[in-house]
Order: sequence, then C-alpha cells, then structure tokens
Amino acid sequence: MPFPPQERSGRWSDWRERLSILYPMEQLREMGLILFAGRTYQLMEGFWPKAAVDPETPLDNQEVARLINNTEKIVFSRTLEGVRETENWKIVKLHPNVAPVEIRRLKEMPGKDIGAGTSDLAVSFI
Repeated sequence: MPFPPQERSGRWSDWRERLSILYPMEQLREMGLILFAGRTYQLMEGFWPKAAVDPETPLDNQEVARLINNTEKIVFSRTLEGVRETENWKIVKLHPNVAPVEIRRLKEMPGKDIGAGTSDLAVSFI
C-alpha cells in the first residue's frame, strides 16, 4: 500500500511508525475472530473502545479500534466473572477454559482467520 504524497517524509522514524500500524491493520482485516486470555482482554477492552471515539486518537489507530471493536472476540479466563458488550466493543464471549475440541471446531469453520491475542495463548492451543 503506497503512502499518500503528504506522508512521504523520508525519515526512517516516520516510515517505521507508519509501517508499525499498517501491518496490524492488514492482519485485522483478515480476522473474523480474536482469542484473548483474560488479562490481555482487560487491557484491550480498557483501551480500544475509548480510542475509537476519542478525537485525539490518530486516524490509523481509530481504524485499528474500529477493526478490533467489530471483530468477534472470545476470552478464555477462569478468573473473569463476565465480559460486556458496548456500542464500541461488540461480539464478546467468555469461556472459562481453553477447550481443544472447541478450538478445532473454530479452525474448521469457513470464514476469515483466527487471531490470538498473545503468544502464550496461541501455544496453549497446540
């Protein structure tokens, strides 16, 4: 994806910053489901819904917020008592345990990719 002319400064820090957001946005566009462990979910839920509506949030981050907020989320946690949906944080389900049978079922379903919120969670599916 080429940068618009006004964003071509040539400074490495500008390019690095721009690329650091473009790659996650492309990944998020390909995801139909994001799996979170409890603590990661709490961090994301505490930030992205607010970022989506904060006028001070950079436009690229607003797009990331929109993508995350509107993607289905499953949270695996034994300690969380519940999860909540809001206008800016949609399609959230809580599962008390990582169930290998459920993960296999999700992987076999047609549709977009499944993302894991942390590498530790991804390893637990193996």
